Amino acid sequence: MRRFIVLAILFLLLTGQQPGYGHGGLVILGCTLWVGEKALEAVEEVQQAAKREQAKKNVAEAYKRMQASASCGRADNQYLLGLRYLVGTEPAKKDLTRAYMWLSLAAIGGHSTAAEMRDESARELTPGEIAKAKRLVNEWRPDPAQCEIAAARTED
Repeated sequence: MRRFIVLAILFLLLTGQQPGYGHGGLVILGCTLWVGEKALEAVEEVQQAAKREQAKKNVAEAYKRMQASASCGRADNQYLLGLRYLVGTEPAKKDLTRAYMWLSLAAIGGHSTAAEMRDESARELTPGEIAKAKRLVNEWRPDPAQCEIAAARTED
């Protein structure tokens, strides 16, 4: 759009044609359109930033729900939480020990592919890290407070 306006102004100036505004009016019109274009770009940039912020909030809220549900003992969410730790998707940081733990719990809970993914994650762990993950599995107990949070969030 801006290039078109600039080219139109240059063409009219070089050929001596006047669209009825005079050269000064045409230049002012071109500048007004250019400023309007910049304002629209700025508004669009602000809207995109707001959408990104809302998406981050949505991801964070979904992560909290998943974590609460996993802590309550739901194998499907334990599996998803394990995958998040395995890959390191926001807001979870990559943590293969935690991935192994959550995938083990999901496998114990009956998730069909959790054991396979757990074994895949074990390839990158040291024997000490595997021992720590197994200890975490043995020490894990459902958290009643998290169950209440998970139940309250699903009612919303």
